[in-house]
Formats: sequence, C-alpha cells, structure tokens
Amino acid sequence: PFNPDTSAGAETECVSMFRYEAHVRPSSVQSQDYTFKVPDWPGMYEQQGESLNGQLEQYEIFDYPGR
Repeated sequence: PFNPDTSAGAETECVSMFRYEAHVRPSSVQSQDYTFKVPDWPGMYEQQGESLNGQLEQYEIFDYPGR
C-alpha cells in the first residue's frame, strides 16, 4: 500500500487490502419441454425466486429443449 509518510512506521493501523464481491442469481427460471408422443402437452415449468434481498427481478433464465 502507498503511504507517503514513511515515518509512520508499522505501528499505525491502515487498510492494506479491500475487496468487494457480488453474486447475482436468477430471479426466475422458466423451462420448456417437449414430447413427440403427446405434442399438445404444455411442458412449461416456472419458478420465482425467494429471498431476493433487494435484487432486481429482471435476471431470468429460459431453457428451451435443444439437441
């Protein structure tokens, strides 16, 4: 850490490192499935997140069946 006062020595407490982390999780998940045996089967699942702790509700995951 930068300390312009070299006479302060090691006896003075200072912050030498500071780190901030944030973890973003989806606020809702929507999944869609398909079966060729019953083509009209809706197969749509939705789940809203709980305990978002002030997180915005715009972080969504949509999973559509693929190959």
